[in-house]
Amino acid sequence: MGENERAIAVESIQLADDGAGFVNAALVPNATFVGPDDSVVYRMGDSVSASGTAYGTGTEVDRVEFLVDGWSASADSEAPYEMNFPLEYFGNITISARAFDREGNWFESGSTTYQVDFPPTYADWLDVFFTPAEQSDTAIGETGADVDVDGHSTLLEYAMGLHPRRGDGPSESGFFRDSQTGTYSFGFIKPVGVDGLSYTLQVSDDLENWFDTNGTLDVLLINNYWEEVRFSMLNLKEPREFGRVLIERDEL
Repeated sequence: MGENERAIAVESIQLADDGAGFVNAALVPNATFVGPDDSVVYRMGDSVSASGTAYGTGTEVDRVEFLVDGWSASADSEAPYEMNFPLEYFGNITISARAFDREGNWFESGSTTYQVDFPPTYADWLDVFFTPAEQSDTAIGETGADVDVDGHSTLLEYAMGLHPRRGDGPSESGFFRDSQTGTYSFGFIKPVGVDGLSYTLQVSDDLENWFDTNGTLDVLLINNYWEEVRFSMLNLKEPREFGRVLIERDEL
């Protein structure tokens, strides 16, 4: 574990005959998630570990999966059930356990919510998802690479707080009109903490000819994890058909 890494430890996960339940007339295991102090603020990339014990429910336990925000982050088929992986999402995330028996029946425990901050630098963000060897591979580590082939470059995935390996799309963006002044603005959502980037709003009517706007840029805090970047386009009385944001890394 690195110098700045902190571990989330699951104290116990119990699957017991006397705690089993019935779903569609099938006996299913019962999973209980008991985690650490959830008042601690973690950071994206921190190491997460969990371990526990399990008991049968009439059929043998097949495996226990640990889920982060509904994604299966790790699975173990031998007791004591353990996991170890980096947190790949930020914000208020949930961690739970899901137990499966040999018959395919399963039960998911209640979840515990943890606070996870965005990485402080682009290099730290890359370390969450890519090994040093992958980062040195231009097809993976360069800012213009597109590992999950979703049309979003690695740099865009960072700027928008996306997962570079899972093909999730960016948050909504678009034009807004001020009802009092009648002027238009263009906004998009980004994580709090993204640094070292510059943003230029470009507009077009035909998707071929783009030009920069000279509007002002405002940052509006949404919550502890997300903020809106909004360009006020004082030189436009009517919105263009299309808008895009040019994102570039600042000179190092």
